[in-house]
Amino acid sequence: PQYDVTTNSVGTLLEGVYTDLSESQTVKGNLMGTLLVHNPGFADVATGDFTLHAGTQQAKAKVGDPRWVVAYDAAQALPIDIVVNVAAEEDLMTVVDSVKATVDKVGGITINLAAKATYAVDTTLFVSGNLVINGDSSVIDLTGSTKPLISLASDTVTADAWKTIETIKLNGVVVKGLAKSLFYSAEKNYNILSLAVVNTVVEVAGDVTVFDFTMGSVANLLVDKSTIFSATATTKSLYSSQGGQKGSDCGATNDAPQVFAFQNSTLYNLAYNKNFFTHRSNGQTWMKFVVKDNVIVNCGKSNFMTSVNGGQDSANPQYDVTTNSVGTLLEGVYTDLSESQTVKGNLMGTLVTSAPGFVDVAVGNFILYAGSYQAKEKIGDPRWLVEYDEALGIETIGNDNRFEDGAWYTLQGIRVENPTKGLFIHNGKKVMLK
Repeated sequence: PQYDVTTNSVGTLLEGVYTDLSESQTVKGNLMGTLLVHNPGFADVATGDFTLHAGTQQAKAKVGDPRWVVAYDAAQALPIDIVVNVAAEEDLMTVVDSVKATVDKVGGITINLAAKATYAVDTTLFVSGNLVINGDSSVIDLTGSTKPLISLASDTVTADAWKTIETIKLNGVVVKGLAKSLFYSAEKNYNILSLAVVNTVVEVAGDVTVFDFTMGSVANLLVDKSTIFSATATTKSLYSSQGGQKGSDCGATNDAPQVFAFQNSTLYNLAYNKNFFTHRSNGQTWMKFVVKDNVIVNCGKSNFMTSVNGGQDSANPQYDVTTNSVGTLLEGVYTDLSESQTVKGNLMGTLVTSAPGFVDVAVGNFILYAGSYQAKEKIGDPRWLVEYDEALGIETIGNDNRFEDGAWYTLQGIRVENPTKGLFIHNGKKVMLK
């Protein structure tokens, strides 16, 4: 058949919930015409009154039966989600601003970065809706920036109302030179359901609070398959909500707690000898801490488990803890802190005691020593994992001594009998064979 399609809106309205069906309007894989995503906002379908909401795309495009069309009012504009695809040679913030300018009110923002591209950023991305930044080892370079990367925009939220944001997420990104917060909020009346850092590396380059809620808070904070590190130990908490509302203010309960989760991640030199988290209210029954399969070095106080609870040794919060390694690495000497990881005298989870044997922490290379328990248990950020080599044995001595045996090793800690060309470790030093 021949199709002559222009501008339409297609969706369902069931039990008061409108579902846009724009993406389904295809013929042989080709999207047909221009599709409007807004709920048309009919005045009263029960009585047959299909007058449009004045802030809809339908009113702006003047589609539908003319008897129901009203003059479009930009002041009443409903938010529209946007997708921003940024090519490798483009300026990230310039492209974002240009796409935002195409709609009267921005809803959620999805930013797709080019694989392995580098984007220099020195301004803040302000959001009032969902935000997802997707990359493929894409670099956001904040070197020289004195501003947070992401911040909540001032909005028309009244003092007795909440604006809900479902998700703010970094996925597959490398953030370099973070001298201010990764996320900053000075707005109290936002209810963020999820703030997530997934498959991401964050290099902290200043003494900063990475997740800084001067006002407000979050229902679920997740760091998963990621690395957050600083070349120089920071003293400020990784997360702070000291000036914000309590989790219970946003609806957190014992059955639906406020969750702080670290999973399969590597954390280094953060809030060293300080409280890892600063909460407005510590030790609450509506808090839950998930600490699973992480490598944690020079982070918080010696008892990391209570350090995430603002330093309070309380049985009130829920803990979900599996296998982790917790220790310090100072002047090349690793000290295991397993015995300190208790809550009310109970040891939390399974603790790995060997030195992880990072290849080069100074440049952010946390590849594990192949003979370490961390490699055997496959914990920490997966990007640093190597195959466990039983022949190397489990090392429990300091970080610099383990290679001083006259043998040759790769930078991943794998022993080599007859090395040829390349960079190797020999007697504790890197040696280039030509």
